[in-house]
Amino acid sequence: MNSIRRLIVVCAAVFTSSAMVFAQDVTLKAGSAAPSLEGLEIVSGDPELLNAALDAKVTVVEFWATWCPPCKAAIPHLNELYKQLKPQGLLILGVSTDKTRPPVDEFVRAKGDSMSYLVGWDKDEAIASRWMKAAGKSGIPCSMIVANKRIVWIGNPHDKKFDEIIRLTMSGRYDPILTPKSEPSIAAARKAANVGNFKQAYNHLDEVIALDPKVMFDAALLKYRILLDQEHNAAGAQAWAQKMIEDYGGESSELSEFAVFLASAPDLSSRDLDTAKKAAEAAVEASSSVESAPLAALARVQFLKGDVTAAYATQRKAFQLASPESKSLYKTDLDAYKAAAARAKASVGG
Repeated sequence: MNSIRRLIVVCAAVFTSSAMVFAQDVTLKAGSAAPSLEGLEIVSGDPELLNAALDAKVTVVEFWATWCPPCKAAIPHLNELYKQLKPQGLLILGVSTDKTRPPVDEFVRAKGDSMSYLVGWDKDEAIASRWMKAAGKSGIPCSMIVANKRIVWIGNPHDKKFDEIIRLTMSGRYDPILTPKSEPSIAAARKAANVGNFKQAYNHLDEVIALDPKVMFDAALLKYRILLDQEHNAAGAQAWAQKMIEDYGGESSELSEFAVFLASAPDLSSRDLDTAKKAAEAAVEASSSVESAPLAALARVQFLKGDVTAAYATQRKAFQLASPESKSLYKTDLDAYKAAAARAKASVGG
């Protein structure tokens, strides 16, 4: 890791001296509208994706160069993220800042499927000017996460927060303004809970959740954890779980995750499968007719409750509704439930 940090410093210095020196007037930051990508020459990938880049669920715009070692070191992980999260709506756009295009063409061609995301060349440094210069950035690699045509995060793809912010943004649970604002209160809640001041901890968390219940869903989960495993207040935890089902009544994704959390989170001291089933059923009710995730959550709870036949039937619906790119996400559980249902049937028959 220290060697990567040293390389980042080297690339920052080389990029600044050989490509451009950016002014320090920062006009682009987290929360700003995403600038245009007009003028980018596509090197690899479907050019139509560029037209929809800022309309994607989440887009990572990553500035790199063929001569930059830490940029090249980030490519395998970026490619893995892209393949993993593309079915959920992630788009990655690599923007080369090389002075000429031939080295970029040769590099990307040699990479093949190991650099499968969209790659473009910033011919006249117009994209870097609108994005990096405006953000006061002069070193590469530099990644910007975009959602709803708004800059969510600016930083380095080697940052330990990078993956987490992408995943939170994809689930609608990261806000460039509210999330940083909430961090001191969440830290204070954890500290209060650790010394047994649970009332203060819950007050901090309630204030955070009130900022935006969907964005602050993880704070609601934290409150459940503290109630159950630190205060050892099982009745309070169950009451909070019921309130969460009511409060998130129209949010199928949060209810689905909550159901799986209650049923199978490995670090909870106990499982509340009955409440998990209520959450999963509420998620299915709140979902559209084409959503797979709520059905998969219900199938998971049914399976853990021992109703393997119902779990198989429900998971089969989830698999059938899934897009071709995401079917693999549901196939493993489908096979497991099918095998369990077959064993149960054979046992009854025997």
